[in-house]
Amino acid sequence: MQFQKFVLNKKAFRDQILKGAATAALLEAIAGEDGVSEDAPSRARTRVYGDLSDEAQNGTLSRKIGGWRL
Repeated sequence: MQFQKFVLNKKAFRDQILKGAATAALLEAIAGEDGVSEDAPSRARTRVYGDLSDEAQNGTLSRKIGGWRL
């Protein structure tokens, strides 16, 4: 049996996957209009800034993060 060695090009992975257009679009779709993408060196990051009274009343932000859509 012959073994193959796989070496991940970390810079290419960061540029194409973590900071790619598809990832940005996915994060924007999940976070909604209150989401803000941030530049992070080794991860895809979006923060949601919005009115927390909505969260206190019905848990909107928690459902977005958990993937629930009600």
